Amino acid sequence: MGDLHAVVGASAESALCRAFDAARQSIDGEFYRLGDRAIVGALNRAARRGVSVTVRIEADPKRFDHLTNRERFDAAAQATGARARRELDPDVNLIVEDDPLVELHAKAAVVDAARAFVSTANISPAWHTQDGELLVEDDRPGDARALARSFDGEATASSTRIVAGVASPLRARLDRMLAGSHRVDVAMEDLSDRFVIDRLIARRAARRGDRVIVNLDRRASGHLRGELHRLVNAGVRVRALRGVSMHDKYLDDGSSMYIGSANFTSNGLDDSNEAGIVAPARDFDDRGRAARSAFDRMWNRSQPLTAGDLRK
Repeated sequence: MGDLHAVVGASAESALCRAFDAARQSIDGEFYRLGDRAIVGALNRAARRGVSVTVRIEADPKRFDHLTNRERFDAAAQATGARARRELDPDVNLIVEDDPLVELHAKAAVVDAARAFVSTANISPAWHTQDGELLVEDDRPGDARALARSFDGEATASSTRIVAGVASPLRARLDRMLAGSHRVDVAMEDLSDRFVIDRLIARRAARRGDRVIVNLDRRASGHLRGELHRLVNAGVRVRALRGVSMHDKYLDDGSSMYIGSANFTSNGLDDSNEAGIVAPARDFDDRGRAARSAFDRMWNRSQPLTAGDLRK
């Protein structure tokens, strides 16, 4: 029986609440956003019964709207901290990560130093209700310890499955996953990293038959549209869900899966503080069926992306 368990969609909320309610010693978490009332309530209940609870949150989730304005960043960080402090119990150790050069984009937690949780979704209102969102529970204590070390800023905190922190081993592991001969399935909110795009194009030339689902809405940047245009022009099978937001971060190479917080962008792979899992499908208690079924449902509901869709 595998020691990874994937939860798809809205039921992830209750799964994480159960884990926090069962905590006996500690809860340590990093969250890009923390606004889900049920999750906040579970953290507060744990703190009130004596569990050591530490919560790290991103100072300014909209930091890229004002990269060069430090005053606006500092004001946003103060507002984020004040809002979280009002919602969290006084016994919760709150850390607002306000390094202007490093975005905290992880959505992860460790319970009792033995169970790790990694999410693709932000812990905010209506979290995990978007298509493809996944929560993975990892019951290998070594992975939990590695994830907890990454929270403390250790540069070498990853394990054979955990890829976490700034400049984690994720890029190197993706390189190996994209070098295989099996079809690759990708569902990615933001897919614009030049290396990944080049590798998918090379795989198309080798007739690998990959399937790619992307998010495309009016907020999509010109850079993202340009890179997706390259994929479409090369004949890669790219689809998008129409009229809904797709927030997934998932890759399946037929034998192993990546599930985590990092988008396949240069920022997500090289600069941000992220958390994810790269693991063989056999390590999941269902051999990866839940995650793969979620991808297949999205693929069947999505529509092919055309060059015309990528015009501003």
